[in-house]
Amino acid sequence: MIKWIIGALIGVVVMICAFMIIDPKANLIPTNSSTSSIQEEGTINVEVDGAIVNPGIYTLSIDATLQDLVNEAGGLLSSADRTCFNLDIEIKNYDFFYIPFEAGYQEECVPVTENKVNINSATKEELSSINGISETIAEKIIEYRETNGEYKTLEEIMNVSGIGTKTYEKIRDFITLR
Repeated sequence: MIKWIIGALIGVVVMICAFMIIDPKANLIPTNSSTSSIQEEGTINVEVDGAIVNPGIYTLSIDATLQDLVNEAGGLLSSADRTCFNLDIEIKNYDFFYIPFEAGYQEECVPVTENKVNINSATKEELSSINGISETIAEKIIEYRETNGEYKTLEEIMNVSGIGTKTYEKIRDFITLR
């Protein structure tokens, strides 16, 4: 019985090698170009979500504005609350923008003038001032930052023990990376 199993495994390896010889460009591990970590010089990676046609991560020129990001993402949905953001602001590398829906759709407007807490530099007191973050969670956010370096995306905060999807959705409009 063991001889049959070993023989089958050898057969599978031989078949894979044969396919690689026939088509050496075949890639057994699928790749996704949108998750590539290589970034061209003079470009930035920015994420947009919410009331946008194609939410996701986009690579733009270093001098891009929110309008450029919205255009790249296919535009705003008709349900976007256009009073909650300024399309003329310059965007920075690893920024995250959430385009809110009009009240009556899914969410209420959070004004862009709202002071956001920088999770890459905030103190425990500043972090715990956010509704949904206790002093214990604030300490964990700082500990994660000190261990792993600055947060690269807002979603990375969900790697902190005690912050799940629901907590993230509650705090995302009140945090920033810069």
